[in-house]
Parts: sequence; C-alpha cells; structure tokens
Amino acid sequence: MGSFDRPGDLPVQNAKEVQSRLVPGIGRMPFPAYHGNEPYIFVSYAHRDSERVFAEIKKFNDAGYHVWYDEGIAPGNEWTDEIADALAGCAVFVVMLTPTSATRDNVQNEINFALDERKPFLAIHLEETELKRGLKLQIGAKQAILKYKMTEEEYAYKFTSAFTRFGLTRAGFQPVMEETDLEEEEVETAAAEELPSAFDRKPAEARPVKTAAGAERGSGTGSGGSKKKLWIPLAALALLACCLVLFLVLHGKGKEEPAPGAADPDDVVVSNTEQDPSLTEAPQTTVPPRTTEPVQTTTAEQTTVQTTEAATVQSTEETTAVREIVIRRQPVSIECFVDDEAAFSVAAEGYEISCKWLYKTENSADWQVWGEGEEITFPVKEYHNKCRFRCEITDGTGKTVTSETAELTIKPKIVLQPGNVKGKVGEDFTLTCKATGAGVTYWWFYSNNNGEKWSRWEEESMSSSVNPVKKVRDGYLFKCVVRDANGYEVESNVVMLTVIE
Repeated sequence: MGSFDRPGDLPVQNAKEVQSRLVPGIGRMPFPAYHGNEPYIFVSYAHRDSERVFAEIKKFNDAGYHVWYDEGIAPGNEWTDEIADALAGCAVFVVMLTPTSATRDNVQNEINFALDERKPFLAIHLEETELKRGLKLQIGAKQAILKYKMTEEEYAYKFTSAFTRFGLTRAGFQPVMEETDLEEEEVETAAAEELPSAFDRKPAEARPVKTAAGAERGSGTGSGGSKKKLWIPLAALALLACCLVLFLVLHGKGKEEPAPGAADPDDVVVSNTEQDPSLTEAPQTTVPPRTTEPVQTTTAEQTTVQTTEAATVQSTEETTAVREIVIRRQPVSIECFVDDEAAFSVAAEGYEISCKWLYKTENSADWQVWGEGEEITFPVKEYHNKCRFRCEITDGTGKTVTSETAELTIKPKIVLQPGNVKGKVGEDFTLTCKATGAGVTYWWFYSNNNGEKWSRWEEESMSSSVNPVKKVRDGYLFKCVVRDANGYEVESNVVMLTVIE
C-alpha cells in the first residue's frame, strides 16, 4: 500500500481482536501483520484497494507464508521508520498494481526503496494497468504476474512458484509422515520401558554388583534406579528375540520343502557349528567352483527381486504419468500500438519442461525461432503487424507439444495532432498530422457549418495540407482521419482556421 497515506495510530489489541477489527476507510484486517525473525513478504498497495488486496494477501497467509503489510504498525511508532525497517528486513517485495496504486507517490517510494535495497521483486497486476514511463522503466524487466488474465488455480501456481524461486518457505507445512514416525518411535520406546517388568529376576538369582564405594548389592533388591538400568538391556534383548522369532516364522513359511534325503540348510549350519566351534572363530574363504548352471536363489531372495521389480514398474508408471505435458494457459492474440511492450505467455506442466517460441510474419511460410521461456516481451515495431506466435513445449523425455497460435495486430495511433491556424488573405496555412501504424494514410475533411456536415478537403492522402487563406474560409473546421492496412480508423482533433484582417 502507499504507506504514507495511512490513517492515524490504531489502538493496541491482541491478535484475535486485530484479525476481526474493521478499520474505517480501509476494511477488515484479514490477519495480524507478521513480526518475527523468519523470512516474510512485504506488500505494497494503494489505500483505496484495501478490500481487494486483503483478499490476495490472505491467500499468501493461508498458503503458509509470513506477510507484513502496513496495518501491523504499532501505535507510537513513526510510519516511515516502521515501514523502512519492514522493507529492509523483508525477504520478498510484492507490489499490488492497479490504476490507483500506479499513480500513488507512496507506492512509488516503496518501490524505489525496495529496488535500492536489491530486494527480490514481484509485481502482481490485479487489473490491466497503464504504467507511467518512469515506473515502466523501473519495473518493466522485473517479474510480474498478470492476475486479471488467470484463473485462481493458475494464479496460485504462479505466486507459489515465484516465492519458491525467491527462497521462501511455508510455515506450518511439514509432511505428515514425520509426525507419524515420531509417534511410532514414542510408542516403541514406551513399550521398551514396560517389557522388562515381565523379565525381572528374583532377588535370590541376582548376582552381587560392586558399587562405586566397593560395597556389594543385589540387582533384584537394589533401588528403583538400578532396576531401570537393567530394564534397558533386557528390553533390547526381548525386542531382539521377538524380531528373531518373527523372522524365523516368516522365513520358514516362505522356504520351500527340501527334497527327500536332502539336508535342511539351517540344520547344516547349526550342526557344523556344533561339531566344530572353531568355524565361528576364523571363517575360511573358499573359491566357488566354476559352473555353467544358473545360480539358484532362495525364495526370500526371489521375493525381494520380485518386490524390487514391482516397485520399479510402479515408479516407471508414476514417472510416465508425471511426464504428460498439459498446457494450462494458451497464448492470446493482442492488439497494441507501435512502441508498446508486447507480451505473449504460456503456462504448462510436465516433466522438466522447456519452452521455445516460434514466429511467422504475415507473408512468410516458415516458422522461425524467437526466444525461450514461458513469457516473451518486446517493443512493437511496424513490421510486427500480423506476426503470429506459438510455443513448443518439450519435456525431459523429448516429447513436444505445440500451443495454439496467437497474432499481434498493430492499431493506428496519432502522435502529432493538428493545431488551430491563423493567417491573412493570400497567405498559405498548413495543417499537419502524424500517426504510427501499419500502412497508415491521411484523409483531410472540412466543415463550414460548425461540424454538422463534413466534406473531403483534398483528394490526395498526405500528412500535411498546405492551402491559401481566403476570406470565405474564415471559421472553417478541419480534421484528419487516419486509416491503416488493417481497416482501423482514428480521427484527429478538430481545429479552426481564423482569417486575420
């Protein structure tokens, strides 16, 4: 907001009261402005646009971003100092542009401050706005979102993507899985603390333990602290035993029955260990014999391989679904004047997509490369008339989708208006009109009855008309009609000839 045309100090209220307070001349505050050490957005806007702007910044706040706007200024603080501090500390500067805010000196001051501080800059056009030349020069190359041309879904995607590129994080948006994992850990810990009570030994079976002072005490008759010390290793052993039993049960179910007369592999391992304990002390490395037969795998290994293959197939299917290119917004044909800033944009989703723009002139049969990116902007020249543009969107797999074609049409615009003329009889008077456009022609008309009827003045089409002053022409009205190759017409100002005696 233009931060220097604010109302006076506001009474101190808590966050709940501030959130529902109706400020005269501004509107109902959507939420308290952010004050803290985390990155936040500074929003600049015009006072009269409060109702519309509050609806937009509430979307930022609901999305998890911290937002500062001028109603967060505390009573007793200087407006300029508070705003300067908020601007200097913000992570992103956002200006809400409307025809009203574009004319406010206060908004201009905040823009100047943000640019001087080299803050990440985002302009959101709430409606079509004609910027003054100075403002256009300052922010013309900055990132902008034309909200009035977008759906709410497209708009949310745009500002979220912009804030992400600026490095903003969304508060309170932690994945649910992390909380679930934490709860499971807490449940497992609680179970570990309860299990040892079922494995406590009787005091008579406990071995005496030396204390730090050298005295002997029994683990079963000691204090509650020593019991807890025994519970931890006992609980760990109990859990390990349960896991081992579960593994053996599952392993036994998935294991194939051995052939008649063949030894169970588990039995072999146990019997070898029992017969020769030295095998556990120094395992020997042997070279397996060469064989041309396929390697046999156990059922458990086969299950693991099948599971991995299934996961790979599922992952491939998910990746394939993500790689589908969807064009969410097509380029739109535009009409503009020479030297205006033309812009064509496209919005698409897909896997690692890139955008390449092509153009074709009115009389050309081939498409040529113009530039890259979701949006292209350029100053309009006369030869751009009837140029057509389209975008080729390619994803990481090489698949390409082409957008619809948009056309640029140039309208005529009078840049030099004719003026009233005076002259003496016998002298020459000159009428001049100049315009930009595609193939413009000039047609002069006059009226000798105060504009009730207009007649052709000259047969030739010229930007200037030179004729002699005659007494009978005193009070004649003149105008010029400019026509272009597209069939557009625009009329000049009406001027008068005054004959001087």
